[in-house]
Amino acid sequence: VAGMSYSFSPTSTGFTMSVSGYSDTLQELLTTVLETVTGGTSGGMPVPSLTAARLSILVDTYRTALSNSDLDTPSTQLKSYFPKLLTRTPTYNRTELRAAAAQPFTVTQLQSFVRDVLYPSSRLECMAFGNLSPE
Repeated sequence: VAGMSYSFSPTSTGFTMSVSGYSDTLQELLTTVLETVTGGTSGGMPVPSLTAARLSILVDTYRTALSNSDLDTPSTQLKSYFPKLLTRTPTYNRTELRAAAAQPFTVTQLQSFVRDVLYPSSRLECMAFGNLSPE
């Protein structure tokens, strides 16, 4: 819809979701995005709706990216590591990541991880600003 947008951006502690638009339709956009992310009004959190074929493609793409990262220039490699060093974010070397990516897992295992580990440890923080009405 014209004049409305949303985006997700990674941060060192999770991700940021931004929504923007006109005040009369912003609540509808925010509700739609949040229901999609959280599984709707049923109260249950969504689990990834992936097929085994799609998961295989995503894993292969990740493995390729890990392999290709060895070919990056030292300055590019440092650029991805340095912010994590400054914020004391846990980091993993490429050997550890490759070993973890080589372990087979199924869509069911991924769904269990999301449902049992990822969502219970998640929290939502919000900040609203701009031309907003109390409704």
